[in-house]
Amino acid sequence: MQPRQRFAKIAITLPAEDLASADRLAAEQDRSRSWIIAEALRQYVVRASSPDQQVALDDSRHEQLRRDMALTPVKGIQAAEASVRLVGRSAAAPSENEPLFFEDFDAFLAWNRERAATPPDEHRTSPTSSCSKHSSA
Repeated sequence: MQPRQRFAKIAITLPAEDLASADRLAAEQDRSRSWIIAEALRQYVVRASSPDQQVALDDSRHEQLRRDMALTPVKGIQAAEASVRLVGRSAAAPSENEPLFFEDFDAFLAWNRERAATPPDEHRTSPTSSCSKHSSA
């Protein structure tokens, strides 16, 4: 017979959304709220204290990483451009005088060559027809 496990009571403050999520999970799994929170804490302690126990990338993320690493730098940028087009905007907002995005990698290269050939104080801030400019509203 196993020795009886000792418990300690604590009071914690959680965001209401987190508590509601724990309650939903407890109901779905027919467990107590305390069990759900204690299990989450046990899993966190294991991951945080043992690097070899860290959550690993799943197979699909490993496969995506392998595909991305196989790309040349140019192909990687082109793939990123395609992703940006899918989203419809760039991830980081450029300064007001910088292009928001380029129509393609060749347009970026042309813009970059032009900037490299001119002194910084003479950089043309208005974009060419192959890119869109950040506009302040």
